Amino acid sequence: MSRPPLSAFSSTPAPDLQYGRVTRPSPPAANGARYQQAVSATLTRLEAAIGKASERMASPFSSEEAQAAKSAVSEAITVMGSIDFDQVPLVEFTDVGTLTIQWERDDDGVLLSFSGDGIFGFSLKKGPESSYAGTYQERNVTESVDSATRAEINRLSKNEDAVEAA
Repeated sequence: MSRPPLSAFSSTPAPDLQYGRVTRPSPPAANGARYQQAVSATLTRLEAAIGKASERMASPFSSEEAQAAKSAVSEAITVMGSIDFDQVPLVEFTDVGTLTIQWERDDDGVLLSFSGDGIFGFSLKKGPESSYAGTYQERNVTESVDSATRAEINRLSKNEDAVEAA
C-alpha cells in the first residue's frame, strides 16, 4: 500500500497560511515583497520535504494517525512561517503521525516536534555533552519559539560555506 500524497495531509490551510503562501503582513520595509517571496519559497521547500518524509514511511497511517499527521503538517507550517531559515531541515514522520523537524551541524542542533494537538515541542542541543532532553519546551502553535531557538535555527540553517566565510 502506498503512502498518501502530501495533499492528503494539508488540504486545510493553517489559520495564517494559504498552502505554500504566507498571508501574514510583511514587515514595514521597502523590500517587504521580496521578504514575502523568500518566506513563501522557503515554506514551499519545507512542504516538499514534508511530502518526501510521508512517502518514506514504510506503512500507511491509520485514519486516526492520518488526521494527526494532517494537523501536525498544518501546525508545522504555521510555526515555521514565523522563523527565518535558509536550508530545509531533516523532516520525518513517526509511525503515529508526529512530525519532527531538525537542523544539526557538528554537535549542535534544534529539534521541533508537532503531534497535531495544538502544542509543539522544541529543544536545543549545544555541544557533544548536550542532549535535546535537557532543554525541551512546549508552546501553543499560535506562539513561536523563543529568540535563542530562533537564532540557533537561523545559524544552523545557513550554508556552511557562508558560515565559514563570515
